[in-house]
Parts: sequence; structure tokens; C-alpha cells
Amino acid sequence: MIAGQIGEIKNVKIKQSLEDFVVRERPAGKGGTDGAFVLYRMTKRGIGTMEAVGELCRMLGIPSRRVSFGGLKDRHAISEQTIAIRQGPARNFNHPRFDLQCIGRSPRPFAPSSFTANHFTIAIRDLAREQAETILSRLEEVRSCGIPNYYDDQRFGSLRGSSGEFIARALIAGDFERALRLAIASPSFEDQKRERAIKKTIAARWGDWTTCKAELPRSSERSIVTYLVDHPTDFRRAFDLINHNLKVLYLSAYQSYLWNRILSAFLEQRVGRDSLVAYPFVAGNLWFHRTMESAAARKLAETTIPFPMRTTVFPDPLLARIADALMAEEKLAMRDLKIRGMKQLFFSRGERRTLLIPSGIEPSPIADDELNGGKVKLTLAFELPRGSYATILIKRLTFDMETRRHPRGTGETEQNPLTGEGRSLQ
Repeated sequence: MIAGQIGEIKNVKIKQSLEDFVVRERPAGKGGTDGAFVLYRMTKRGIGTMEAVGELCRMLGIPSRRVSFGGLKDRHAISEQTIAIRQGPARNFNHPRFDLQCIGRSPRPFAPSSFTANHFTIAIRDLAREQAETILSRLEEVRSCGIPNYYDDQRFGSLRGSSGEFIARALIAGDFERALRLAIASPSFEDQKRERAIKKTIAARWGDWTTCKAELPRSSERSIVTYLVDHPTDFRRAFDLINHNLKVLYLSAYQSYLWNRILSAFLEQRVGRDSLVAYPFVAGNLWFHRTMESAAARKLAETTIPFPMRTTVFPDPLLARIADALMAEEKLAMRDLKIRGMKQLFFSRGERRTLLIPSGIEPSPIADDELNGGKVKLTLAFELPRGSYATILIKRLTFDMETRRHPRGTGETEQNPLTGEGRSLQ
């Protein structure tokens, strides 16, 4: 269960039960009858995509590189998505936390481009009736002026330690020991009990690999430690033994953080400070807009921001200035966004729309909340393009837009490191 707060609306609850958050992929096409890749519709309950794929690979005795999918679906939900297994068995599978239904074949692996959108059904609970009505009124604002297309906190599960350190930063610096320590011996806010115990053991026995191996249960981390028993200083190769999909996520997390920061500063300049409010994310505060003219919103929704990577060029001069200032703050240049010594690991090329205007939002009638006596619930159904986060919409609907305004109004100023301009302090 996740709690939020909006003005007078306190202790808003989403994901109080798995049925409160349901997501289904909209595939771009149907499975065929030919091809080396067998397609499955995976329905999972209370388990993340990576964990489910790991369990499936153990069931089948196959390496994870044979499995492909289009995106990661939330652990705290019921979700339906397509996966593909190269030379997989053409049959159904059952597991206590997920089921797979064979739906055909494909000549290609399943990729993000293989589906077009996600459909969500989300229940917001523990509301007074007038609070639910406030959320409904905010839906009209969202329909009119959209929401920033940020990556949400789920993207940053690889942040490590109390300071929120990115594994990718250590990789960029060529410090493979630090990167490995962060990956397998430092806690994440998403870790389950078993993962935390394994990381605690590795942290306590770091460098004493023989003892560490003896104290670890069978796991991917133990396999890495086993390699270090015989190669105690080869941290580059040891890091390379980490599941490739996880390594890609480590880079994606940092790239997404940079992209979010660029968008936040861009909104500050384009929308105007009086219309902005701050929202705390695990990777830092970001700006949301409360209002915007519909025409301006539509124009902004057509604007894209490239993904920061070694060869990225920002055609918009304002975006270029923002990106340069951000990289200076990170003590990096754009050309530094590469991983030396790992040819298969690189930052993604592409772009992402700045603004999201959700389509077909359908609120159900306000209903009694059967899990919270005397309260009501509001259920929303809507569709978002692939890669966009439903929880960003929920944050916009359930956040105090009145009291967490952009700092302003005292006459004092501070320098904005991402635009070079001063701003008022409250």
C-alpha cells in the first residue's frame, strides 16, 4: 500500500490490494505460427517482471538471455504482458505468482516497439466523498493541460545507499569495484527481505570471498562471489556477470534521472514559475504545472527531448543550455556518457515527449470503500503510451497543488544552476 497527500486529502491509499492496480499491455500485433521465438501472455500477481522472468528461467533451466519482453511491470499489481522465449516450449505454465499462456510465434524477440500502450485500472482509497470530488475536478485540469511525462520512482530501484548513488556513475568513472559493491552489497528501497540479507552478508565479508561464498545461499550473487574467489581483483569481469537486463537498468536509471532534470528545468522556463509546484521523487524534486492554456499544452506535448548520451545534440537552444548546465553540475560532459571496457553496455539512443495528455480517462462512480470503513474509493481506467507512468498521473491528482508552490515572493533570489537565472525565495 502506498499513501499520498493532497491538501486536505491525507492518507490517500493506492495498491492497498493487488486488485487496486491492474495494467495490461496493448500489443502492436498478434502472434503468428512461424518463428524461433515463442510468445506468451504472462499474467503476474505481486511480483516484478525481472523476478518473474528469473523464476521462469529456473523452472525451465534456461539462461535469461533467451527471454525478451517490452517493459517492466509493477511488482505491487496485477499485470498482463507479452514475453518471448527463443526456442521456448509451445505450452502453458503455471506458478503461484504468475501464469503463462502460449499465444503464438514470432521471427523476432519481443521488444518495447512490440506494444503500443498500457491500459490501467487503478483504485484510490480511504477518501472522504468531497475529497474524491476534488480528484474528479483535477481530472478536468489534466485533460486540458496534461502532465509532465516524467520517469517515476519505479525507474530508480537501482539507487543505492542513503545518498542515492547511481551505479552508472561508478561505471562511467571506470570504478568497477565500486559499481559491483553498489550492485550486490548496497541496499535499494525496492529490495525484498532475502535480497537485503544477501547484500548484508556480502558487505560484511567484502574481500574475504571464500568466507562470503560459504555464507551465501544459492543465488546470482553467490555465482559472482564464486568467480571472485579465484579472481579476487577482477571486478570488471565480476560486474559483467550480472544479468544483462539489470545492467541495462542501471544505465537507464541514470539516463532517466538526467532526462527528468532537463524536463523539469525546461518546464520552469516554458510554463512560468507561478504555475509550478514541486513534488519530491526518490531521485530529487521535480516541477509540475497546475495550469496551462490548452493550445500551449498541445504544442508542448508535441515537443520531444532527446535521451542524454555521448552523441546527443539538443536542437533547441534552451534545452542545450539546460543540458550543459546539468552536466556541469554532475561534473561530467555529455561525451562522458559511455562505459569503457564493456562493449555490450551503452546508453540508449532516442527521445521522449515532454508532456502527456492521457486519453480516455474513465472514472467509475464514487463508491463505498469496503477496505476502509466510512470512506469512499474512486476507480480510474485510462490508457497511456508505452513508457509513460500511471503513477505520475496519480501523483498529479493527489498532490497538494496549493501549498507546495514554486519558491517565490520574498524578494531574495538564488541562482538557478540549470538556467543561469535568479529566482525568488519564499
